Amino acid sequence: MFQPVLGVATVIPAAGGMRVPSMSFRPLTAQVLEDFVQIEAPSKSVDALYGRILATYQRAGRDTQAATVAQIMAEGADHFASFRVIQELLGRHQESEYLLPVSIPVAGDGRLTTLQQRYETMLDHFFKGYSVGVPPGRTEIAAARSIMLGSRGVEGACEALAAQNVSPLLAIPTDNRFAPVDPPAP
Repeated sequence: MFQPVLGVATVIPAAGGMRVPSMSFRPLTAQVLEDFVQIEAPSKSVDALYGRILATYQRAGRDTQAATVAQIMAEGADHFASFRVIQELLGRHQESEYLLPVSIPVAGDGRLTTLQQRYETMLDHFFKGYSVGVPPGRTEIAAARSIMLGSRGVEGACEALAAQNVSPLLAIPTDNRFAPVDPPAP
């Protein structure tokens, strides 16, 4: 049976070949924004990989899977374009004009409970939906996406923390389905 991999990467690439912890919430400085731009930038290796997967599905007549891969590729391009626009707009301002003065809580801080619960609920819905595939899992996937946004979702929990001048902080879930994923060996 197919098991989706929803574990959190232990590190992610950053500008200049650096790697940063993936679960760190960092202030959106110019350097951090550049990291996001670089992560979302079109990549010959990643795009080539998705292109081969897409071609394989198309040749096999697996239209639903092909459409899912095509959507992932399009969303990556959208993310890149969005981060470039944000970079351009924020580049006109001093960081002190848009960064909130927030405190960094320690792991286990009770103010983080709601955020952590919503995050883990979202992951659970994604896991259930992806486990059965698309379209059968679309209801679970839609539920996960709805938990991301709005005042009753992850977004709302982050906004509530910001209103208290507290930075959001997520813990890696203890559920083995979401175990951390180390990068491949070079």
